[in-house]
Amino acid sequence: SVTSELTISGGALTIPSSGCYSVDTEADAASDDLTSFVCAAGVRFKLFAADDARTVVIKRGSGAIEASSDFSLDNVFDTWEGWCQTANIAINDGRNSGGA
Repeated sequence: SVTSELTISGGALTIPSSGCYSVDTEADAASDDLTSFVCAAGVRFKLFAADDARTVVIKRGSGAIEASSDFSLDNVFDTWEGWCQTANIAINDGRNSGGA
C-alpha cells in the first residue's frame, strides 16, 4: 500500500524512509522533471504516479540518479523502484510501465 504522497520541489523528491509513495508534480503542473533525491543511505522505495493527468519524468544522468534511461510515471500503474546506495544517490532497482 502507498505510505503517502510526495511532491517534487525544485526537481528534488525527499524520501523520508523506506516505503511506497505516490509522486506528484510541483504545483500540479502537467509535467515535472525529477532530477534528484534527498534520502539516507540504505533507504529502499517504490514510486507510483499520483495522477494520470500529470507526468513525472525521472531523469538519469544528473549524477544523483543512476538508471539506464529516463522514465515517465504517466499513469497510476507505472512504478519505479530504487534504493539510496549512499545519501542522496538513488539507484534504479526496477521499473514497470503498467499502463497505456
